[in-house]
Amino acid sequence: MIIYPFAVAVLNAIFATVVWRQFVSRKRPHQLVWTVALLLGCLAAVFYLLCLAFGHNDVLFKLYYIGGALLMAAYLGLGSVYLHAPRTIANWMAGALVVASLIGIVSLMAAGLDPIR
Repeated sequence: MIIYPFAVAVLNAIFATVVWRQFVSRKRPHQLVWTVALLLGCLAAVFYLLCLAFGHNDVLFKLYYIGGALLMAAYLGLGSVYLHAPRTIANWMAGALVVASLIGIVSLMAAGLDPIR
């Protein structure tokens, strides 16, 4: 069933465009971070669609999982930190999140998948 991931990709792309335009006019960091998070959700849905289209592929599935499960929610939360916390705290949180993201990406890409489907 491709309707749901297709809708997720399209809606995330639309919302990312709207929030990006807000960022361009207002220059608020939370809008930039939310744009990144929405683009991660869009990419995750596209990777999932590619998994459905081309059959099981470990790399595509891991990229789907990284974008949708590992990173998207974390960066949405970081946008909220930028919205509510002092800038210095938000910047420290952003640095910590980038480091944690890199560790998570490397760990997930190195992990094996259960071959039983």
